[in-house]
Amino acid sequence: DDDDDDDTETTPSPSRSWRTLPVVHVLVFNPETPDEAIYTTSRRTADVARNDFLVFESLRDATRASVAISDTTPDGSMPVVDAVDPRVVAYMASTCGYGVECVAEGGDFTPPEVVVDETVGGEGDEDDDDDDDD
Repeated sequence: DDDDDDDTETTPSPSRSWRTLPVVHVLVFNPETPDEAIYTTSRRTADVARNDFLVFESLRDATRASVAISDTTPDGSMPVVDAVDPRVVAYMASTCGYGVECVAEGGDFTPPEVVVDETVGGEGDEDDDDDDDD
């Protein structure tokens, strides 16, 4: 039995879950390098932080999101769209303790205004004192 409490859908598809799709589309920065990273979203509700892998039902929607995200990255880097078996995403999410946010076909996705880059170091880097140069 899978616990669907970690799954959210933006503009949910009423007919099927992302887990039942033949593929989902993820956004990957620096593919096939040691710095490879899958785009995730983060949010905080009260004192609870939540991280989710972002997946798209539609290649077209994922491509549009990739362009929009590149406009928010400091160096203008654009993630590559990759088709992935949903079971791989489910495994990664359960291994990392992340949820999965699925953008249904035709759904609206707007990248957050604040981008947090956790491609280096990952967990536990919240107290970063190197940002005092503003």
